[in-house]
Amino acid sequence: MKFGKSLRREAGLKWNERYGDYYVEYKLLKQHIKNKLDKKLDAAKSKHSYFETLLLLQLSKIDNCTKTRMKALQNVLQKCRSYPSKDENMDPASREEVLKLVKNCKRRMVRLSAFVKLNSTALRKIAKKYDKKVLGLMIPENATTTYSVGSTSDSSRSMYLFLEPRVVNLLERFVEKEAAVEREIAEELFAIAPEQNETDEELLEELEIQESEPVYNDLALDALPPGEVTRMFIAMQQDEMSRSIDVPVIVAKGKVDGPVLGITSALHGNELNGITLIAKLFREIDVETLRGTVIGIPVLNPPGFARHQRAFHDGVDLNRCFPGKKNGNCSQVYCSVILEKLVTKFDYHVDLHTASFGRINSLYVRADMNNSITHHMALLQKAQIIVHNTAPDGSLRSAAMSHDIPCITVEIGNPLKIQHDFVEDALKGVASTLDWLDMLPIHTEDRDDPDTEPLDRNTTVCSRSYWIFSQHGGMLTVGPPTCTWVKKGEVIATVRNMFGDIVTKYKAPEDGIVVGKSVNPICSTGDRILHLGVCDDTFGKKVNDGH
Repeated sequence: MKFGKSLRREAGLKWNERYGDYYVEYKLLKQHIKNKLDKKLDAAKSKHSYFETLLLLQLSKIDNCTKTRMKALQNVLQKCRSYPSKDENMDPASREEVLKLVKNCKRRMVRLSAFVKLNSTALRKIAKKYDKKVLGLMIPENATTTYSVGSTSDSSRSMYLFLEPRVVNLLERFVEKEAAVEREIAEELFAIAPEQNETDEELLEELEIQESEPVYNDLALDALPPGEVTRMFIAMQQDEMSRSIDVPVIVAKGKVDGPVLGITSALHGNELNGITLIAKLFREIDVETLRGTVIGIPVLNPPGFARHQRAFHDGVDLNRCFPGKKNGNCSQVYCSVILEKLVTKFDYHVDLHTASFGRINSLYVRADMNNSITHHMALLQKAQIIVHNTAPDGSLRSAAMSHDIPCITVEIGNPLKIQHDFVEDALKGVASTLDWLDMLPIHTEDRDDPDTEPLDRNTTVCSRSYWIFSQHGGMLTVGPPTCTWVKKGEVIATVRNMFGDIVTKYKAPEDGIVVGKSVNPICSTGDRILHLGVCDDTFGKKVNDGH
């Protein structure tokens, strides 16, 4: 996707509109380069020093906006510090007010960080573009040579090396202040967090059904022991043998109160990568330093998992049935129980999936990018692709969002496989989410480079996407690999008849990136061919890719 589109789109988001004028005028700077190449500039503006001045003005604008927003943040934190004792005697109203202020600071800090890093990236990109197109220079990524005025001729001095020390200086100053604010936010959160309730043995005894791992009729988070990881099954509904369908649940409960992050997997029984991710997460989680609670549900659809199939035992896709019905068919009842007993206990939700049978996926995220919380949750995953999608009716994500639980879907590769590279990458996204929620800070050395913006990490953010379907039956071959770009009119697939003759060729209807595709050569009319992601200037209010 063109970087300028990403920049304009971010500036146009409703929570960024106030600062829209402070974003780098990337289009203006590109036009200046074009005019210089076309020799449409007067003598004064054609000099390299004029472009240097333009860059410095943009940098100054970013710096001034950053200082103003940082000062406002520090004022809010000062207000938090002004509250009296933050121990168990603090009255609930004051505690709630401080919590609200601190959460507001956290949101503003995240947005300011994204603003600084994105605009720094924009200046670096435009400086390199000037070097390449105007000066014919290719500056390596790790170039650190400082620029000295007059050290080279006006025709050969590098604009990137002129700008880079100034950008680095801005970032270093910002990162230092950002770290101080983040520390203070974390301290305030821990200071006002009440201690978790002690283990309620009576309630657990009442709910327990004797098995190798306990089986409970409900997920009673308040009854579980703080500072421990607890394994259990939750009884959902009965099957044909009058036996309960039991869902495995793992709960890591910190010693102090905080958010509840739910991570679900295998709502489709043949989607396995998420199961491995959840197991690895809970093996490695440091519950002693955890603030809040992490709930992992490795298999939401045990009947489908046991049958190696996507659907529930009645053949219905559960991700088309939410919010379900208490008095509906078996799939509808099951979906209503998932919400009631499990998902409504979450404050935030990450739903893990893979491609369906006969198809393959990139590592990609589906999220409502017009929602500020899910927008940032999506960026934190560092996926190959992000698809803006406003949670189709019937999906678990839609049901969670309707209960005001921010939810994203992470698609981790392919079905009926364990793909360890994808699992590791997706696990880093979950760790980043825990860090962002101040639940379980990750080690500093494991954090991404602070002067690299998510949109510049080979993550393509699509404004919309859709499947291309076959209009003919036969033997299907889909050409482009996942995560590759295709041009409008480029052949993406062919269908042959049983005699080997080409029946038709399918072409890309517009420029886009391959999110996923079919690898099953047996193709009927109406089967899926290729999932195409498209990058527009804005995110639509209602976008559904057919999932």
